[in-house]
Amino acid sequence: MILMKIFIAFSMTFFGAIVLAQSGSQIISLMNAGEFEAARKMSLSLIKNNDPIAFYTLGHLDYRKKTPEGDKSAFQYLLQAAKLDVVFAMNRVGFMYLNGIGVDKDLHEGEIWLTKASDRGEEYAIYNLGLHFYGQYGGEQKPQLALDQFLKIINRKELEQTEDWTMSAFYIGILTLNSNEQRGKELSESAFSEVLKSKLSTQRINWAKREIAVLVEKNLTKAGKGDGSDDDKLCQGFGFQVLSVEYPQCRLKVELAKREANDRQRIFELAKRQYDDEMARYEQQKAEIARARERRQSEAMLKFGLALMGGASPRATENFANAGRQMFGIPPVEPPRPKIENFTIINRGGQSVNCTVANNIINCF
Repeated sequence: MILMKIFIAFSMTFFGAIVLAQSGSQIISLMNAGEFEAARKMSLSLIKNNDPIAFYTLGHLDYRKKTPEGDKSAFQYLLQAAKLDVVFAMNRVGFMYLNGIGVDKDLHEGEIWLTKASDRGEEYAIYNLGLHFYGQYGGEQKPQLALDQFLKIINRKELEQTEDWTMSAFYIGILTLNSNEQRGKELSESAFSEVLKSKLSTQRINWAKREIAVLVEKNLTKAGKGDGSDDDKLCQGFGFQVLSVEYPQCRLKVELAKREANDRQRIFELAKRQYDDEMARYEQQKAEIARARERRQSEAMLKFGLALMGGASPRATENFANAGRQMFGIPPVEPPRPKIENFTIINRGGQSVNCTVANNIINCF
């Protein structure tokens, strides 16, 4: 995967917006599939056309052998690729010159090739050139030039917290440790703090952390004393020393806990907004129901009044009751039919005769 990224980046640098040639794509596919011999054969057939990918591939494959013969042939292939403007090859050639790999050690030539690649923004070349100016490869120390290269790495946000980025921070801290300016001292403390906060655990970074620990013991830097944040005070309050292995674990746990708390708070706030919206709709519906009830009450009272005024019963109580029923939408009570009244007639013989009257009809028996 890394090799594919290198080839793609190279192709964009070399060809610009032009799509990779079919042969170059095939070489990349073979390399990514682990078909190294097939990639070698194809590359060998293409170097007669000065194919830059072919030269770089052959140099990469021979460099992997880690043998004197492999280093020599790798250097020749990579040098040809560098001359064909492959920036990754420029960095490798410069590195090999600085270390005498496959070629006699030549710091001047190494600096030339690394500078070409660094000017093109090649990450590894920038870092290696910084080490060169730092005196890592035995040359004259040029602190300001070294600092400039390491700052280039630090300013690349896409490289943040990578190994080269963290190691660049370490060297920046070293180069500014004895600065006479306040800004330089602050830069040193900040750079060392970034190294100590790194969650990477590689050989180089662990070495850098040990070097910082020595500087802290000698009271040459305060970086190992924490950043003074609430999280820092919390972890140190539990007994975790800043330079201990457990300290960054504590900081990580605190950070994760804060993130989870923030996530829960966001979920609550979202639910609260939804609740407030539902409550507002409920209050609106409640008010509409109340207004509708008031309208119904007004209509009922109007119906009551009209029913009372139009009551046909001679009894006021019946009219009032019927009006009340109509107010609530209940039909009025049908008036009771008149009772059949009995009366007695005494005839001439002195006998009593019972009679009834219904619908003006008199029945006697």
